[in-house]
Amino acid sequence: MVKKVDEIIEQNHSERAHAKLSASGSKRWLTCTPSAQLELQFPDTPSTFAAEGTWAHEYSELLLTEFLFKMDIKLFTRRLDTVMSETFATAENYEAVESYVSFVQGRIKQARESDPSALVMLEQRVDFSDWVPEGFGTGDVVIVSNGTLEV
Repeated sequence: MVKKVDEIIEQNHSERAHAKLSASGSKRWLTCTPSAQLELQFPDTPSTFAAEGTWAHEYSELLLTEFLFKMDIKLFTRRLDTVMSETFATAENYEAVESYVSFVQGRIKQARESDPSALVMLEQRVDFSDWVPEGFGTGDVVIVSNGTLEV
């Protein structure tokens, strides 16, 4: 299911579902299998680093959504004002996010040049439960082009 612009940008990243056996945590749980079950006994207390990562993720998502879908200017401005008011809105963080966004935009342009029907999805839920019980995650950017899947 491909999401609409409203669905992509309105849900807070920290409120999204997370799999116990997540792809991003696979290095840990593949190396130490019991760790996935053991960590459930500890409270999920976000760190400053996690909050900064969430900020960067939401800023990049906003820029990529605007790039792909040309958002309503009022909605874009409202979301941008929110991003710019956050603690992590520093020149260094803006530069890092904008570098990432520029890279992704290049990948999208390259895919569309070689395949005009290339499919680009933001915040796309991916399911790998055929290999990992209840395994799922969210692909920040998913590009399907010329028979190739890039996540």
